[in-house]
Amino acid sequence: MKEIHHLIDMSSIKRLNGVRERLTVVMDTNAIIRIMKHDGPLRRTLRRFKGLSLRILILKIVLAELNKIADYSEEEVVSEISRKLHSKVTVIGQNEDISSAAEELEAKYSSAHYPDSVILATALISDSTLLSYDQGLLDCAKSEGVKTFVPKNKEAFAA
Repeated sequence: MKEIHHLIDMSSIKRLNGVRERLTVVMDTNAIIRIMKHDGPLRRTLRRFKGLSLRILILKIVLAELNKIADYSEEEVVSEISRKLHSKVTVIGQNEDISSAAEELEAKYSSAHYPDSVILATALISDSTLLSYDQGLLDCAKSEGVKTFVPKNKEAFAA
């Protein structure tokens, strides 16, 4: 059966009774690297989330991966992402609920491997939007009903 994903009408969620809507976003490693290194993904991300009050979640395992891959420190990532996205960044660890959900996702999807399964489980449990460039991770997220955003696409915000 073919799944249908509807694009979210951003104007409908930006304001609720005149109050800025809060959106929680879980970022994966590749999205952070691209936003930190390139202006294009940053501009597209800011444009898409304009008018929203963002809360950014970054997992400790993502920070460790960023340190290993790109030699970014935790402080550097948190500071730069917070500054560039004009948002509060919260660093979170992996708890038992996330670990359990990640194991279920790994069993369900061959492309949901560690640490991607943990990132997806976090977005699923926290009812957050996943910001990623990883097509396998995005496909799993869409199958699970997780909202996704890919800064490289014009119509990149889907549920």
